[in-house]
Amino acid sequence: YPLCALAVSDERPVSTQSTWAAYFIWMNEIGRPAFVKANPDADIGTIGKALGEEWKAMSDKAKETFKNKAEKAKRKYETALEKYRKTAEYKKYEAEKKAFKEKQCNKRKRRRRKNEPRSAKKAKAPKRSKSRSKSRSASKPKASKRPR
Repeated sequence: YPLCALAVSDERPVSTQSTWAAYFIWMNEIGRPAFVKANPDADIGTIGKALGEEWKAMSDKAKETFKNKAEKAKRKYETALEKYRKTAEYKKYEAEKKAFKEKQCNKRKRRRRKNEPRSAKKAKAPKRSKSRSKSRSASKPKASKRPR
C-alpha cells in the first residue's frame, strides 16, 4: 500500500497487519511441514489442494486448538489496532490517505473531461429524400382530360 511507509525495521505498521484464520495457523505449524517432508517435490498447487482436503476432513475437536489460537491472535490484534489509532502516526497516515484519494479523484475527473467532446455540434437539418421531387413544375405536364 503506497501510503503506509514501512519502517526501516521488519515491523509493519499495525494498520497493515492482519490475523490468520485457524486453517493458516494449522497449515504453517503442522500441515505444510509434514506434507513437504513426505512429498519434497510437490508444487504449491498440489500442496494447497492436499492441505485443504486434509483440513476439511479433520474433526472439530482437532481444529479447536487452532481456532483458539486464531481467536487469541485476533483479540491481541484488535487491542493493538485500537492503541495504534490513538497515535500521531495514525493521524498522519489518515491525512496522507485522504490526500492520496483526493489526488486520484482529481485525476479521474481530468481524464473524464479529456474524453468528453469539446463542444457539442449543432444538429443539421435532415436531408430530403431523393424520392421526393424538387418542384411540381419541373415534372411532366399532365395530359388534359378529354370530354366524353
